[in-house]
Amino acid sequence: MNEQPRPTTARWLGDSLANLLTGMGILGRDKGVSSRYVLNPLTRDQLDAAYRGDWVARKAVNIPAYDATREWRSWQADKGDITLLEEEEKRLDIQRKLKRAMILGRLYGGGALLIGAGDTQWDQELVLDSVGKGGLRYLHYVSCNVLAADELESDVESPYFGLPKSYELTSQKQAVMNIHPSRVVRFLGSEVPDPELSSAIVSGWGDSVIQVLDEAIKNVGTVSQGVAQLINEAKLDVIKLQQLDEMVSTAEYRDNLSLRMQVMNTMKSMWGVTLLDMRDEWDRKQITFAELPDIMQMYLLIASGASDIPVTRFLGQSPAGMNATGESDIRNYYDRVRADQTTELTPTMHILDECIVRSAFGSRPDDVWYEWRPLWAMSENEKADVAYKKAQAFKIDVDTALIDENALREGRENQLIEDGFYPGFEQALEEAEAAREQALNELDPEVRAQAEQHELEKKAGVPQLPPPSMQQQAGPPGGPDTGGPPRPRNGGGGPPRTADARKKLRRGKRKQRATYTSKTKA
Repeated sequence: MNEQPRPTTARWLGDSLANLLTGMGILGRDKGVSSRYVLNPLTRDQLDAAYRGDWVARKAVNIPAYDATREWRSWQADKGDITLLEEEEKRLDIQRKLKRAMILGRLYGGGALLIGAGDTQWDQELVLDSVGKGGLRYLHYVSCNVLAADELESDVESPYFGLPKSYELTSQKQAVMNIHPSRVVRFLGSEVPDPELSSAIVSGWGDSVIQVLDEAIKNVGTVSQGVAQLINEAKLDVIKLQQLDEMVSTAEYRDNLSLRMQVMNTMKSMWGVTLLDMRDEWDRKQITFAELPDIMQMYLLIASGASDIPVTRFLGQSPAGMNATGESDIRNYYDRVRADQTTELTPTMHILDECIVRSAFGSRPDDVWYEWRPLWAMSENEKADVAYKKAQAFKIDVDTALIDENALREGRENQLIEDGFYPGFEQALEEAEAAREQALNELDPEVRAQAEQHELEKKAGVPQLPPPSMQQQAGPPGGPDTGGPPRPRNGGGGPPRTADARKKLRRGKRKQRATYTSKTKA
């Protein structure tokens, strides 16, 4: 009798680890197999309550935004142009408003800066060349709760592909306003993987950073409250009374018992005694807290790691461990913030920065850009060491004479001004330049022309000789230093000079020395 083949059942095999003997990875035997990820979106009320009522949530939202804007940025341009740009930024209060927009983005999943270019056509694309001097009127920061995003742009030829086609600004005091995306500088909290498929709390924006930190933040609060509750039970007195369960049924006995405990607690001190009946028993239970700090620290470390902020920055505490400084953690964190500034903030703020430059100058110069200032603050010793090395490098450049001395001087002045090594150095340079101009104006026109010609020849590299006026005052060669005949004090023959003439000559010499000294220093 031929045996029929048994039917085979197709089974799907996963790539996770499973063990038939121990039951690991087997549904029904391993409890972990039934675990599933479930997303519970936090509502706006929950986000508000967490930000306003929990210090861990507030720090997780604020610290990265604060660090990204703390040292701000350094414009690279001429000194006068830098002043105009910085004044424009102060007028618009950009640094503070940018930080607020980033905080709103991290808290709610989306924040934005609205660019007010002076026109009323908010639904039209912003033309950068239309922004003249002072044309950037205002900046307003809003959250995604009042700035609703339209459907995403699907045209691959559009520069706004993947972004909302438009925004709708809602307010209780004004009607709905449509805004073109070129007039919105948007900041997200946590980006969703696929805006088309993933559903954010507010459509068209991202998730709040608290969404992924929710469990870690709540665990810190739970442990903190649990430890606080244990403090109330740190010391517990236990008194055993005979027939307590029978006698406590009467009101008179309960009143007497309460009075007795009150008197006993009042008398108990380091100088008093505790009075008990011979048949009563007294004992004290005390809770130890040796392991509680480690438990608290563990949950705080989890929250710090989840927020991607070093514990030394998150909690403001010194690093633990032998020879631990926490410098590497802080440097790594600052490097990440710098990377976010370069890859996220700079492209996001491109249109706004172009508007700022045009509003400051009235046009767009080609040689204007900026760099984010470093976040790591050096100690005084480190600053002094860096300044010494820069001075050595400057001296080497001067000695080699490979760089034009005027360009080298101007570069050194800018370096000292940017470093802030000498307080008030820029103003001192301006005052010295004004004093030099004043000294030149007070000279005789012929002497001034000779001095200016001498300065031009010096810049051109012509071998330097004293101006004719100086040669006449110096007299012919000779004297004790050259071996020739001594030179007369009045520069040659002729009648002796009067006191007024000598005084006038000395005043002219002082002016000439001051002129050439100021030129040499400059």
